[in-house]
Amino acid sequence: MQRQFLQNKRGNIAMLTGLCLVPLAAIAGFSVDYARAENHKVALQNAADMAALAAGKLGNPTQAELDAVVQSVVAANFEFFNKYPGLAPTVSVSGNDLTVTANMQVDRMVLGGKFDVAVRSVVERSHGLDAPLEFSMIMDTTNSMALVSNSWGDAVSAINWTFGELVAGATIQNPANIMFMPISDRVNIGTGNADWLSGPAPTNWNGCVEPRYTELVSDDADDDDDDDDDRWGRERDDDDDDDDDDEDDDRRDRDEDDDDRDENETVRVSSKPADGFILDTVSHGDAKFEASIPGVTGGLSERNASYPRCPDAITGPTSNLTELSNAVNSAQASGTGRFDLALAWGWRLVSEDWADEFGETGFPAAAGSADKMITIVTDSHSTAYDWEAGGSNGDRDGGHAYNTLSDAAFAQIEALCQRIKDDDVEIAVLLTNSYARAKTPWENCASDDMFFEVETIGDFRVAMAAIANRYVEVRLKS
Repeated sequence: MQRQFLQNKRGNIAMLTGLCLVPLAAIAGFSVDYARAENHKVALQNAADMAALAAGKLGNPTQAELDAVVQSVVAANFEFFNKYPGLAPTVSVSGNDLTVTANMQVDRMVLGGKFDVAVRSVVERSHGLDAPLEFSMIMDTTNSMALVSNSWGDAVSAINWTFGELVAGATIQNPANIMFMPISDRVNIGTGNADWLSGPAPTNWNGCVEPRYTELVSDDADDDDDDDDDRWGRERDDDDDDDDDDEDDDRRDRDEDDDDRDENETVRVSSKPADGFILDTVSHGDAKFEASIPGVTGGLSERNASYPRCPDAITGPTSNLTELSNAVNSAQASGTGRFDLALAWGWRLVSEDWADEFGETGFPAAAGSADKMITIVTDSHSTAYDWEAGGSNGDRDGGHAYNTLSDAAFAQIEALCQRIKDDDVEIAVLLTNSYARAKTPWENCASDDMFFEVETIGDFRVAMAAIANRYVEVRLKS
């Protein structure tokens, strides 16, 4: 019987199965824990990728700004973030590469212990223009620009960084031509461009042109040709359309008092327009302008002997970052603003109708053959006379449009912006230190995704980065 007991093998399978269940359970538990850890790692990697892309689009950020953005994006996009209070992603920049790393320990729920989980995401800013770039930046440097003027050093840094990003993508085939234009109620075209004036430059002319309205009238009262009354400042010729350009230029530049002129030849006179604010808004190179003589002509000269103030001359077109940086650094807050004047000149700087006017053959390029953008930074405050801003029925004695524009003036600015965009020119608007009524018109003025409300200098840097990113690709590298 003892021998039968020893030879009895019944129940071995159950015993062996019991013995095998222990490692099988361990393996199953490990698999569950590992799958859970991998699930968390994939989610954290996706959040790190999103954080790196967001940080890579910032413009010349501080380390604190980088850290804040990465932490915020990871927290918002990693669904298990609240389970890991010690999770602190880090970010670093080297050249054009930005790296985000994140580490955490995932608990083993079955066997105990922890899995170490680490992720790494690298993005690069890839420079390379797809077409020639013509970029004009209009900087409102008037006294009311409190935010920017109070943080001018940071603003200069952001502007120079943006210029650097644009130039970094330039090639011989796709050059970057950048212009910087400070604006008050005058634009300084530089004394070397006196031929753009409607008449001879005054003695000691400072390069500024004033917001004087002009229209064309004819000596011949019986001439009903509509071209004789072009309020946009185009100088048209009533003679044979086949006259060559040189003859037409001679006619435009001839003194209005010349007794020998043809009785039908048009002459320019200063006039207050029926619809107010816009002047010389055409981009055509044949438009002529009135010299600004401090304390004598136009603008606010009657209000205060210190007006009008002449800003620095337009810089560019150039890709010389030192030249651009010097221009930005030298800009000073002064005077009041004229935004129709600023936009019109911003358009001229990139309009094909002004080709060869800026000393560079073939610049500006034809529409469609170059990427063109106007960026305007303004608070939309103005102290122009009411009649200059479309108010008081053209009555100069109606006072000043203190700090706000009339609805008619805004409507005309929107119309001007639409004409600019119809000319294949993008418009970026950075509106700061402004008033509620200005928001909608300027938002309508801007191209898609190119309107920015700037309340802090951080907002300013973000806006400038968004403009640069129009021409720079931020992409995952690894």
